[in-house]
Amino acid sequence: VLMDKEKHIAAMEAGFNADLTLRDKLNAQDIEVLRAGEKLQEAELKQSKIRTFVLLAGTIALGALLLICFIVYRMKKGNEILLEEQKRKTDIQYSSLKTMVGSQQQLIREKEWLVKQVHQRVEANLQIISCLLNYQSKFLLDAAAIEAIRDSEHRVRTMSFIHQRLYLTDSLQYVDMDMYVNELITYMNEAMQLSPSVHFNVSIAPVEMDISQAVPIGLILNEAITNATKYAFVDRDHGRISLLLTRKSPTECHLLIADDGAGLPKGFNWKTSNTLGFMLIHTMAEQLGAEISIKGTNGMEISLSFTLRGKKYHNN
Repeated sequence: VLMDKEKHIAAMEAGFNADLTLRDKLNAQDIEVLRAGEKLQEAELKQSKIRTFVLLAGTIALGALLLICFIVYRMKKGNEILLEEQKRKTDIQYSSLKTMVGSQQQLIREKEWLVKQVHQRVEANLQIISCLLNYQSKFLLDAAAIEAIRDSEHRVRTMSFIHQRLYLTDSLQYVDMDMYVNELITYMNEAMQLSPSVHFNVSIAPVEMDISQAVPIGLILNEAITNATKYAFVDRDHGRISLLLTRKSPTECHLLIADDGAGLPKGFNWKTSNTLGFMLIHTMAEQLGAEISIKGTNGMEISLSFTLRGKKYHNN
């Protein structure tokens, strides 16, 4: 019986030890499970923090983006308002400027019209004076007086052509010398009834000359052609008169008037001559601002060099 009790006790001890061992194993497993749960909770908490941080950062970024968009929108609206205001001011200034320019153009047109009217009336008055001189010559008997009246008539007509050129063209101050000289020669040919055997050699550079120089040039040409037709071809049935206007530089001109007639008398000094023609040529050359020389051998040659006034010309 004692042996059975001891076996039973040993069996109970072994069972108890086995229970303890199982319990320890179960406790260890529970601890592992708890640790795994803690780790899982820690991971979930970390992920939750990350998600919260990302969400917060996204929210802040979105807020910042919305703030930037709002600022940009306000700036754009502000710029649009400024641009509209600037455009309105520019439109007002443009309208005022356009009105002012229109007024100035109207004033210029009126001024041009008035200047043309002045030239037209001056030309008409000169024509009247020319007609009066021509009419007066018909009541004179003295040949010298008649000649003087007709010479004066030619001078008046010479000036009238210039004013006629000015009111017939767009220019109010500058005379096209090519057209003017050819008109003057045509008139003198008809008025003085020159012989068909008197030929003109004309070469005029394309120059538009200020009226203050065109008038002296015209009067010099008138005197030179008149003198040539009166005295150069006496006892001859033919002759040649050359009129050459050249441009030596953009502002420098040279005028040559020459004939192949009898020339000047021996010992004649044109500078001290008291004849009206040479006195007028000398005076007009001074008004023109020209250097003048006159030669009287082998015909007569009048040479003038002068500087153009007003416009700036360029070589062609």
